[in-house]
Amino acid sequence: MRASAFNTRLLENFRLWCHKLLANMLPQLSSIANEKLCEVNRRLDTALNNMSQGLCMFDSEGRLVLCNERYIQMYRLSHDAVKPGCTIRELLALRKVCGTFQGDPYEYSTNLLARIAEGKTLRETVEALDGLVTVIVDRPIEGGGWVATFEDVTARRQLEHERDRGQKFLNTIVENAPIPIFVKEASGLRYVLVNRAGEQFWGVSRAEMIGKTSHDVFPKEEADLIAARDQQLLRSDQPVVDEREIQTPRNGIRSIVSRRLTVCDEDGKSRYVVGVIQDVTERKLVEKRIAHMAHKLIHLNRTAIAGVLSASFAHELNQPLGAILSNAEAAEVLLTANPLNLCHLKEIIADIRRDDQRAAEIIKQVGGLLKKGDEIELQEFDLSDAVRCAFHLLDHEAVTRGVVLGVRQAKAALPVRANEVHLQQVILNLAMNGMDAMARCDPGSRKLTLETAWAGDTDAEVSVSDSGIGVPADKLERIFDALVTTKPQGTGLGLSIARTIIEIYGGKIWAENRPGGGAVFRFTLPLAKTRAA
Repeated sequence: MRASAFNTRLLENFRLWCHKLLANMLPQLSSIANEKLCEVNRRLDTALNNMSQGLCMFDSEGRLVLCNERYIQMYRLSHDAVKPGCTIRELLALRKVCGTFQGDPYEYSTNLLARIAEGKTLRETVEALDGLVTVIVDRPIEGGGWVATFEDVTARRQLEHERDRGQKFLNTIVENAPIPIFVKEASGLRYVLVNRAGEQFWGVSRAEMIGKTSHDVFPKEEADLIAARDQQLLRSDQPVVDEREIQTPRNGIRSIVSRRLTVCDEDGKSRYVVGVIQDVTERKLVEKRIAHMAHKLIHLNRTAIAGVLSASFAHELNQPLGAILSNAEAAEVLLTANPLNLCHLKEIIADIRRDDQRAAEIIKQVGGLLKKGDEIELQEFDLSDAVRCAFHLLDHEAVTRGVVLGVRQAKAALPVRANEVHLQQVILNLAMNGMDAMARCDPGSRKLTLETAWAGDTDAEVSVSDSGIGVPADKLERIFDALVTTKPQGTGLGLSIARTIIEIYGGKIWAENRPGGGAVFRFTLPLAKTRAA
């Protein structure tokens, strides 16, 4: 009995001690809990106030529970005015004063509360009077009330508008460009864009092309070629520019210059094939007509040169013909002699054959100048040979005019690929021009020199220099233009024709005044075989 009373007293004392201990610890535990709660609140405030979006929380009656710093800054509100407990209607009224809300605060808040009560999330884009554009999302929360986020998309909206304006501007340019433009997707090579000029060029509406491949639009042979070229472009991934003829679906065969390239994604994979076409059909026809007219003009020029040099041709031809006649008469005398001198007779026959070949060569040269041909016949020959031939044709004319004619030739051959008669024509034109320039000079000072030389390792050069009065400075740069002449009776066509011929064969021609007086005309032509070879 005594032990039981002792245990009861001991338990009572322990209970009292525990109550006392808890009473002493409660303030300390409360302080720790408060510190933890304050730390959590500070972190939450920091997170909320560093959001890029504005944020507000409202209770079921539309009263503000909390908002972050971004919301206050975005709508230019006062910290004193925006406090927990104020209503959504009061906030909207404050924003209306600041110019960041349009509409009626009462109507807007009433509708908003009704939608939130239905548990619906609201999303809208709002533009304020000051230009601020925000995306507002109101999300109901369990137990009533809602959370609203406000994202400033003003800069993004401006970029989108600029992008749309740029796209519209680009589309306007593409649509109204006077040249055909098309775009295909790289994966299936189906047309995704065709402009108005493309419709006119192909004779097919874009409705018939968009979403289709080349085989759906073009004849099979042309479609096969287009598909092969597209695949080659995708493999090389390098822009391609070429000139060719194309069989259009409904406008026949056209000559075009095609420029095509690929457009790649950020990962470098080809996404589109873009093509720009220039229709050069009319230009080609004009070029053919001009070339035909140029051939006629060149032939007329050669005929004129032949007329001027007719006396030289006659003189040159008379020499071998006279020699043939003399040798024939000598042969007749030898044939009556007894005994017959066969050795001497053989020499006479050899002379006749040589003079006959010389006469035939002269006739050939004259025939070449008078020959009319629409096609250019190319030969590979030594440029020095053409100069030497022209020299012989000019010899008698030079003597008649009192001009000392000289020639200096390169030691090695200068092989070029061109039409030899054309180049002789150029040399004769330049030489006759030089002789005309010396017409008023003293007879003893008239000198004309033809020269050939290397011009680097890839070109040959011919120069024709005279001792005349030179070319006036104001005409030196234009001397090869049509109808520009320094002679009172000149037509201004000879040098222009010379330039046309030289440029046909990929050469250059120019004129210079010599320091000691007179002028020198030079032209270069690409060598058929380089000097290194």
